[in-house]
Parts: sequence; structure tokens; C-alpha cells
Amino acid sequence: MSARMPEQALPVGVSDVETFVSQLNKAFLTLDYKDYPVTNEASCRAFASVFLAGAGLPTQTETHNALGRSDLEFSIGDTLWVLEFKYARDKSRKEKPEALKEQGLAQIDERMYGRQGAEKWLKRVSLVFSENRRQIVDFEEREPVGL
Repeated sequence: MSARMPEQALPVGVSDVETFVSQLNKAFLTLDYKDYPVTNEASCRAFASVFLAGAGLPTQTETHNALGRSDLEFSIGDTLWVLEFKYARDKSRKEKPEALKEQGLAQIDERMYGRQGAEKWLKRVSLVFSENRRQIVDFEEREPVGL
């Protein structure tokens, strides 16, 4: 019998990663493109951190472990969320969102992000932010892991 991540570990109003991304995209739409541009992965991570902090969720950016550093981590109950952001510069056309998402997933796996935490569950997500659309345009969650 495999253990399942408890539903109460998720924030009120967010039942899955798709809903979380939808809410994050709504927050990104509130940013003025001229005064507060999202120009790279670091600014995307910073704005997401501010949005989460505003929702009462303390975050940690660039959390180090022995193999690297994750972009953004936060805990809800017994669950540690690990977010890996990628930034698609649409002008280059070389950076396809699907390929960037896969890079993020590989990075999460290879560098074992979040495995050093004390939480019971680990939720890992790769997200791709589009320069032109100013939204997360692709994402994927790894199967939640019990620690």
C-alpha cells in the first residue's frame, strides 16, 4: 500500500498544482509591464516569492544543498513545495517552453532539491515563464514523494 499526500497539506483554495499556477498567473497579471518588468528567471522567482509571502507563506529562495540550489521553497503543513523556474525568451525562439520545463525537471531530480528537508512530503514543480505572454506557459509536477 503506497502512502498518499494528505489533502490538508495544500493551502485553502488550492487543490492541485494547476490551480496554484492559475493563481500565480493572476498575480503576474497585476504587475505593470513598464514599471515592474519580469525580465529573467531571478525577477520571476522574486515576484513569486513576494506573492507567496503576501499570502502568508514564508519562502526561501535559492535553498542550497550538497548538489545545488533550488529557486524557491515553501512549506505548507507537512509538505515542502520546491519550485524550479525557467524563463523563455520568446525573441530567441531557441528556448522552447517544453524543453525548458524538461530542463527544470531534470535539475530537480539530479540535484535532489528538497530531499534535505524535515517535512513528510515533497512536491516538486518545474515552471516556465514566457517573456512575451508574461505568464507561466508550461509546468509539470513530479509525483509527490514521501520522505
